Amino acid sequence: MKSQRFTQTLVALMAAMALASFGCKKDEGGEKGGDESGEKSGEKGEAEGKAGSAKASKSGGAASKTSFAVFSKDYDFVVGLNAGSLRSSGLWKKFGPMIEGQLNSENDYKTFKDTCGFDPVAKIESVIIAGNSAKQGAKPDVSMVIKGFNRGEAKACAEKMAKKEGEELKIEEDGKLMKVSGKGDTMWLAWLDDGTVFTGAGAEGDGGKAWLESRIKGQDGMDKNADMNSLLGQVDSNGTVWFAAQPADTSAMAMMGAPPKAMFGTVLLTSGLKADIGLRYEKAEDATKMVEQSKQMMGAMGSDPTAKMIADKTKLSVNGNDAIIKMDLSAEELGKVIGMAQQMMGAFMR
Repeated sequence: MKSQRFTQTLVALMAAMALASFGCKKDEGGEKGGDESGEKSGEKGEAEGKAGSAKASKSGGAASKTSFAVFSKDYDFVVGLNAGSLRSSGLWKKFGPMIEGQLNSENDYKTFKDTCGFDPVAKIESVIIAGNSAKQGAKPDVSMVIKGFNRGEAKACAEKMAKKEGEELKIEEDGKLMKVSGKGDTMWLAWLDDGTVFTGAGAEGDGGKAWLESRIKGQDGMDKNADMNSLLGQVDSNGTVWFAAQPADTSAMAMMGAPPKAMFGTVLLTSGLKADIGLRYEKAEDATKMVEQSKQMMGAMGSDPTAKMIADKTKLSVNGNDAIIKMDLSAEELGKVIGMAQQMMGAFMR
């Protein structure tokens, strides 16, 4: 139904819009951002209980703190994107205009920009998505925190879009909470501050208010999930993209012996690319086996210069039960990898 599609679009829009004026105020407390090396400090990426935070660099453009306790204890994955870091990267300079051109060719996107008076993609500073991998499907159990727009701007834009579409929309504010409803559909949003919004699958319908209230209080939050906290302690949220996951079923990843039980990583895009990825195993010997077999495979990659360069620039090591994969590519080297990938995709699609 059109009204349902509109509400879903509106919720996604407000969630994607609703979060980032905090990005304009980031680092006011004097926090120091990371440098472009992407190396972890002891405090970066740690979930510190109910006040847990992902420390972000100034260049990354993300908000300085985001509580992991707003996410449920039973969530088993978290993915973060620092949009400011992406937009300042060499990769975006190359492909960004093409992506923006495709977006601007979409009528819905153009209508949004014309109606609300701004480009939502350019506004967003950071997005964090978390969920339970075992509860996906028709109604996935996912929550998100988005930073980039102030509360008043998001509300005004939603009302303008509703009027443009000829839809009935009612927005009610209740302290930190905002209720968005229209033609039988309801979604609740929680404003963690004037520029940071949180919502999720549990925020739909009549029970949305109670669910959000429990989440912003940190009840049974991810800060109480020791396994996820351990993984989050290994990522650097200064990165362009970072993630931590311990899904219930990792059997599909059993490429070399036993499958890993969890994974974590950080990718930093500058003019080139730096990646620091970890695969966590039940036993240290499984991590060692994976690294040894990977080294053998990379040593036999053949005479292709780009493939050899990838092998040379990839460093494999073992840290306890973790197999660590690191890569550091210059702008020129990254360009060669992209070219190789494009050739392979072209051949595959013929």
